[in-house]
Amino acid sequence: MDKSSLILCRTPLQALIVNQLIKNINSNLTIVYVANNDSSLHKSYFSRIKHAEKIFLSYKPRFKLDSLNSLYDWYRLPIAIRKKKYDHLYVASISILIFGFFAARNSEAEINLFDDGFFNVNKEIFDRWLNTNYFSYQIIRFLFNGLNPKEIYSKISLHLTIFPFSMSSHIKTEKKAI
Repeated sequence: MDKSSLILCRTPLQALIVNQLIKNINSNLTIVYVANNDSSLHKSYFSRIKHAEKIFLSYKPRFKLDSLNSLYDWYRLPIAIRKKKYDHLYVASISILIFGFFAARNSEAEINLFDDGFFNVNKEIFDRWLNTNYFSYQIIRFLFNGLNPKEIYSKISLHLTIFPFSMSSHIKTEKKAI
């Protein structure tokens, strides 16, 4: 059986890093880009991702709560992508609700973290992400079976980084240069 991987990204920098990751992934790969704002840069950088199987979700807030907008984004993804079984999951921002759904539904998948600008190398911000657990997110994670950032972090196998390893020493996992 062929191995499959999913990469979730949200920013132009992440899209550039994804192009580097693609070179080392030897499996059927799906890339999901969920824009985190309405800047035209997102579509531009998405188009630079050198891979055929990719999907772009534009920023379309419908609700006042970000958690409901994230749930809406989850259902905007094609059902085939939501239901597919992945062997490897890649993410830069582990607090993304959608990624928590993928991680829960693919409990045997290897989870790999890659850099999200300076957020992953800033211990204070990274710790804040790990502890982000707003009540609305808790309810949605409970009702729709999603992992929270701490649960995702505990499953990370590898941190792929463009920075010197010492800059992410607070991330307690094996590191590899991209």
